[in-house]
Amino acid sequence: MKIRRDLSFAMFLSVMFQAGADEIHRGESWVVERLGPTINTEFNERFSMISSDGLALYFASDRPDSIGPVNARGRKEWDMYVAWRSSVTEPFGTAVNLGPEINSPYGDHSAAFSNDGHWMYFASSRPGGCGGYDLYISHRVDVEDPLGWGPPQHLGCTANTEFDEACPFFITDEQNDGAEVYFVRNSGRGQRDFQIFVSRVGEGVEVLQSASPVPELNSLDGDYHFEPRHGLIWSRRAGGYGAADIWRTGMSHETNRWTEPENIGPAINSVHNETLPSSTAGGVIYFPSDRPDGYGGYDIYMAIPSR
Repeated sequence: MKIRRDLSFAMFLSVMFQAGADEIHRGESWVVERLGPTINTEFNERFSMISSDGLALYFASDRPDSIGPVNARGRKEWDMYVAWRSSVTEPFGTAVNLGPEINSPYGDHSAAFSNDGHWMYFASSRPGGCGGYDLYISHRVDVEDPLGWGPPQHLGCTANTEFDEACPFFITDEQNDGAEVYFVRNSGRGQRDFQIFVSRVGEGVEVLQSASPVPELNSLDGDYHFEPRHGLIWSRRAGGYGAADIWRTGMSHETNRWTEPENIGPAINSVHNETLPSSTAGGVIYFPSDRPDGYGGYDIYMAIPSR
């Protein structure tokens, strides 16, 4: 049940944020592969998050063994799953449901992790929140145990609101000697009204301060996730190749602001939906897509930079 860590989260964030972002910006040629049947099924696999060392893949699925009843759309609500491997040269093992300690009869998805690997942020529509999807956090003692997560804690109604908050991502802010969580919020005016927000982390990682939009990253057409360690954005903004695409940005050290997002290109994006990207320290991008060559609705793919 345990996985080996080739790179610590701390090493990754201190060294790979700049190097990894540079690799992705230079990697104009990609080899795209669909993950196999230990991950993908005839159902929907979405909201994937790869660990920085490439050994653990968390994602959400509506497959039949998910917890809870079938919803009004005729499918199960999202449950979170994890698959792992002992080295990046091996295929992932069969994905395992995170179980009732984390998953609920409601929607649970979009896991992300603190620097030290002990905390998992995720979104859930379970009762007891501020409204819609809210952000939650869970702790594990053993960072090598992908199933060792404890009971979730609600992150309060400072960053969470009556609207949907989802797709969190934790990152240190070395310039300002702190940490931040980027996430998206829907203000209730439709599915294309998601925008990217950022919240400072309080004295403990389980405390989020009030959140502010990130204007240089937001568009008028829906921005659904931002992965700041490599500057990757999931967006429907104008100028893409069809539906939702993967875009990229970088931090300007002169202005201390994110640069204008640019489309990552047709080697990865298609006329279909390419969604929620995450990347390893080596620049391999994992993303769900509903392109027609998959096993079911949405499948998870990986894009390997070709140099």
